[in-house]
Amino acid sequence: MAKIDILPPEILIYIIEVVHKGKGDLKSLRLVNHSFASLVAPLLFSAIRCETTTPYGYDPGCFELLAAISRPASTVAPHVQVLNVRTEDELFSRHHFVSGRPRTIKSQAEEESEHWASKVQSLYNEHLATAISSLKNLTSLTVSRIPHSLSSASLWRALTNADVRLLAVDVSGDINTECLTYLSSYTGLEILKLKSEVRMWCCPSFEVTDREDAALSVAFIKDVLPRHAESLLELSITALEEGPWALGLDNLDAYVRCIKLHTLDVNVNSTGLSGILVGAIHSPLFLHLTHSSFEQTRYLNIAQTLVHLRFLNLSPARSRAHRGLANQRTRVVGGANDNPELRHFALTRKMICDEVKGWRPSYGDDVMKHGRNIGLEIIVEPTKFAWSNGDGCYSDLTMARRSRRR
Repeated sequence: MAKIDILPPEILIYIIEVVHKGKGDLKSLRLVNHSFASLVAPLLFSAIRCETTTPYGYDPGCFELLAAISRPASTVAPHVQVLNVRTEDELFSRHHFVSGRPRTIKSQAEEESEHWASKVQSLYNEHLATAISSLKNLTSLTVSRIPHSLSSASLWRALTNADVRLLAVDVSGDINTECLTYLSSYTGLEILKLKSEVRMWCCPSFEVTDREDAALSVAFIKDVLPRHAESLLELSITALEEGPWALGLDNLDAYVRCIKLHTLDVNVNSTGLSGILVGAIHSPLFLHLTHSSFEQTRYLNIAQTLVHLRFLNLSPARSRAHRGLANQRTRVVGGANDNPELRHFALTRKMICDEVKGWRPSYGDDVMKHGRNIGLEIIVEPTKFAWSNGDGCYSDLTMARRSRRR
């Protein structure tokens, strides 16, 4: 009977693959011997998750993980390619609740809470900076943060200082200046997903002001997108409400420059929607790229300009005029929904769908020459539209699939 210590690497790798596919415990397999440990480590530590979910912010598991990565002799750090950072501790919630009150009426407990929050944040910043400098092979980062939790600003500063050039970035709820500064510090990003902070309608003082939000969006359009225009393959910008983050004529040029995109997911402003989807596009860059004259040019022709585009997801953005109404209980009057925000959403969605169905892309003789095709799907949730050769236009793919099932 052969001893496991003398088995060739090919057999050991096969055993590891069988255990991994069967969702077995790779941690236990790593403890068998040194050979298994060296082969399992790249699989086991390729992706790690760092979370702070305790009410007091100091999550021992998170800080111990960061400390382990930071050690000079760490066997984990060299294998980490994907990092998932989640902060859901709400450590600063009490601090924000009392920050506007006179200090004389703050309780001693509240002052101690502020001191503790600042202390944990400093410790978190220190651990993050050291850990990031150790992750030499990091390529993908996901950051998820809810309001009042530990700030991720130090994470972005650490990435900038360590000159880490990520290929994929997914940020939800914490788009800040440090984040955009990092993203504009290098080139080569392939996947970028940004979802703006969920606004706290009941507590306006907690949200980003409209002026700050506009400044961030301008920095994104002018400084970030141009840096990665030649490398981006997938771009998703979720704007929870209408404004500078949503797609419109004012930022169209920046998206048109992303020539390698195969997936584009954006929200659309309803203001001037007919002008955006149907009206004349006088952007010199757009007209140059589409070889069009100064005439009525449909906005959806961006799909022709982006020759590699395969999925275009267009969603209505919430109306700023109806902030806070989306989740209110609706009442029915004459069979119609009486919630203004939901009416706004439905109307905007209908306008987008009508324009997609009426769009006639002008594919010419250069289709084959430049590798263009009409395999593009346009999604206006929950409806999918696809090109119909018979009709010469975009038709409802969702309905077609339902008909085939019947």
